[in-house]
Amino acid sequence: YSNAEAMFIGAKYDVETDVMVSWLPCFHDMGMVGFLTIPMYFGAELVKVTPMDFLRDTLLWAKLIDKYKGTMTAAPNFAYALFAKRLRRQAKPGEFDLSTLRFALSGAEPVEPADVEDLIDAGKPFGLPETAILPAYGMAETCGGCVYDGVPLDGLKMRIEPDGRIALSGPMVLSGGEPWLVTSDLGEIVEGRLRVLGRADQVAVSGGVNVPLAEVESVLRELPG
Repeated sequence: YSNAEAMFIGAKYDVETDVMVSWLPCFHDMGMVGFLTIPMYFGAELVKVTPMDFLRDTLLWAKLIDKYKGTMTAAPNFAYALFAKRLRRQAKPGEFDLSTLRFALSGAEPVEPADVEDLIDAGKPFGLPETAILPAYGMAETCGGCVYDGVPLDGLKMRIEPDGRIALSGPMVLSGGEPWLVTSDLGEIVEGRLRVLGRADQVAVSGGVNVPLAEVESVLRELPG
């Protein structure tokens, strides 16, 4: 409940005007919590399709935002990179209206600043506001290299350990042990804002095996656009 409240308040969601659009799977917390459970809890308007729908129709994401005047969406970094390619290669300037989008959260994996800038550029002919792309930090992500700093959700405290790792505390952090959860992410706090610098252990888990993150990113970038 605390996490849901903090996320809803942080997003400044207006149940009268906002429309959420999502193709994210419900077996992942971004899709299940952010784009199913929370909208249901607050009675928010949600347009939701499946990941397979998204894969079958390469421009479905843009079509849904345009048709339903979507204001909020979210996806991993690689999906935004594909979205930029699809807009450039398959859509005509002005074919879709993305100007209503005010909140496009990028998370669930490392956020690449170059991909954010590429989407902003590719979205200009469709009215995509450059302020809509928001990198998220939820301990699955890192936005090293970004110039953006983040503020914590309401009720969440943060500090930096002596070894540079980010530690979090608050009602939305699991209890049952130390009051502070020490992450594997590195960062610094500047004037009360968190700047994520990277990860202490740059690996992903695939089939129970640790895989260097660079290898994962290389495979994702080879996906057809």
